[in-house]
Amino acid sequence: MNIWRHRRLVVMSVFDLLVILAVLFASRITYLVGARTESLSTVVNAAERASDPHVGLVFMLSTGFEDFREVELCLSDVKVAKTSGGLADVTLIVRGRGVAALTDLNGRPAQIAKLARELKASGVYIIASNGELKQNGLSTAKMDPEPNELVTDAATRMIEFVVRGYQVIRY
Repeated sequence: MNIWRHRRLVVMSVFDLLVILAVLFASRITYLVGARTESLSTVVNAAERASDPHVGLVFMLSTGFEDFREVELCLSDVKVAKTSGGLADVTLIVRGRGVAALTDLNGRPAQIAKLARELKASGVYIIASNGELKQNGLSTAKMDPEPNELVTDAATRMIEFVVRGYQVIRY
C-alpha cells in the first residue's frame, strides 16, 4: 500500500492534528511567541465583564399599539434592566409609532401608562423623536411622562450611543 496515493487525506489529517494541538496549547504557544493573551482571558472572564457597571443599554421602541404586547414587553424589559442595578445607564428612545406609548391620549391602555411612569420614576432616561410628534400633530404637553430629551433625528442619537459603547435593543 502506497501512502502517497492518499496524500490529500494524509495532509488533511495532519492539518487537523495541528489545529487540535494549537487549540489545546494556545496559552503556552502565545507565551512562547510573546503574544498578548488578553483575548484569551476575556473569553475566560466573560462573566466578570458582563457585570461591568459602566455598560449601558439603549432600548428603541418604534412599534406602536398595532402590536400592544410588543410595546408592553419593551417597557417591562426596560424596567427590569433599570431595576437590576447591573447597568450604569438605561435609555429608552421612542420613535415612529412608538411615541404613542408616551402620548397621553384616550387610546393608551392603563398598564402602558403605568409602566411608562414607573420607568421615568426609576431614572430611565427617555428620549423622544420630535419629528414624529410634529408629524402626528402632538406636543410634549400631551406626553406622559414627559421625555428627558427631544431630538430631531432619533437614529442619529442612537448611533451616538453605539459609538460610546452602548448596546441597542430594538422593539
